[in-house]
Amino acid sequence: SDGAMVMMDPTTGWTTSGSLHPRTEMRENAIWSTSGTNILNATVNVTKVPSNTAIAQIFQGTGPSKPLCELQFNSGGGVNLLHENTNQCGNTTTHPITSVPVGTKFTYQLQLSGSTITVKVNGTTKTFTMDSSFVGEKFYFKAGDYDQSATSGTPKTTPGTVVKFYVLKITHYKILFHLRITASADMQRQCM
Repeated sequence: SDGAMVMMDPTTGWTTSGSLHPRTEMRENAIWSTSGTNILNATVNVTKVPSNTAIAQIFQGTGPSKPLCELQFNSGGGVNLLHENTNQCGNTTTHPITSVPVGTKFTYQLQLSGSTITVKVNGTTKTFTMDSSFVGEKFYFKAGDYDQSATSGTPKTTPGTVVKFYVLKITHYKILFHLRITASADMQRQCM
């Protein structure tokens, strides 16, 4: 009724290969390199979350099928970045970004440019460095509701987590060329 696209995970539901929990997500169809600036912007409201859910991911499109990072929202309103320390997965660091009360609309931006990951949530900005094991990989964005407490099994209709999206936008800025100008010592003296 408020114009949002609602993504709900049941407390129990079907999973896909490589996933321990049911999820409702949108996945970008294209894959891209880190040579440009790649941005996912969203306005969301997590109205119900029993534990923790991923609301955005930068995911590997080549190499191991693992996330580079996940923007997560927990039941206490904490917004954190789960950052993979290697492209083989299983070695992560969780970085607190900010907090937003459950049931409150907020904005986020997840960006990858070169080896720099930038996260912005309601004006709070933090940057992180991608591990060198990811260099040369291609990526894509995911956005949605990947409830980390939901279990695999015959689907129920009981909502576990509910995430409402009001804005969801992906932008890619490519580096078109690199211009390098060098001048001889004589030219430099003439220009001064």
